[in-house]
Amino acid sequence: MTEPEHYQTIEEIADRLQVSDQTIRRWIKSGSLPAYKPGREWRIRTEDLEKFLEARSSPKAPAPSSLEPTLWNGMLEGERRLQYLRPWRAFVHGLARRWEKEPPKTSREIAPLYEALTAVVEQGVFQPAERVNTAEAHELMLLTLGFERLNEIANKVEQDDERNAVVRDIREKYSA
Repeated sequence: MTEPEHYQTIEEIADRLQVSDQTIRRWIKSGSLPAYKPGREWRIRTEDLEKFLEARSSPKAPAPSSLEPTLWNGMLEGERRLQYLRPWRAFVHGLARRWEKEPPKTSREIAPLYEALTAVVEQGVFQPAERVNTAEAHELMLLTLGFERLNEIANKVEQDDERNAVVRDIREKYSA
């Protein structure tokens, strides 16, 4: 009698490997991780997952030359940055529209803005890249304008030198 096959969900595998669900989905979509979709959810045979992991744990190829384009340099870096610049811009401009309709009344309502500004600056979003493509430059400009808009609205409620300094820092880094 043969032993029954064991299947795992994308979420189970993502938890086990400490990666995102999207990473598992990319592996499935690329065909490198076999999966089955008997209904609405993907299922991965434990045996297929083990084979996949074994193949990935083989000795690594030599690192590419620093002159070769990679995810972290060249045009690919710009594409990677766009993936987080766009959501930040959407957040900032959405908040600005909301504040224009219903301005904040207290510094407590403004605090998340300062926290978001600080996080963006600390993440290095405004650090100049070697090459900035047109789409990236456009997103940075729109994001900067959005932060300036939010800061103007916030200053009508409460002047904050620290927040103003962060916005100035963003403007200077972008225009550098």
